[in-house]
Amino acid sequence: MNGFLYGEAGVLFPVSLFFVYINDYVSIIMNCIMKDNPVSCRIVFKGMVQGVGFRFTASRMARSLALGGFVKNLEDGKVEVRLEGDRKDIGSFIEGIRDSMRGHIKDMEMEWDEYGNKFLDFQIKF
Repeated sequence: MNGFLYGEAGVLFPVSLFFVYINDYVSIIMNCIMKDNPVSCRIVFKGMVQGVGFRFTASRMARSLALGGFVKNLEDGKVEVRLEGDRKDIGSFIEGIRDSMRGHIKDMEMEWDEYGNKFLDFQIKF
């Protein structure tokens, strides 16, 4: 081996450059495989979820995970949360809110959807 590889149209590349290129290419592919695609999720929490700091806790968690969306109280005593971001981060949000508010959440409904890119940040709606 002479230290060169042939590319398109017979162009010679140094072997060291080829291996750097391949390593970068593999890294890019692995990042794409390992990183979830962004999604949208609507969650309605039921139970004693109003008047207990639920919206402020949800806001703090969502912002710490760089999720977009909002949280708001519903007239029937439930709390609605809309989230956009990586599926794994939304999963972390759900785990965190369930742990923090475990004595207050009795049930929750989730709807997953395609990423809509509707929210720049996370807000509390009043």
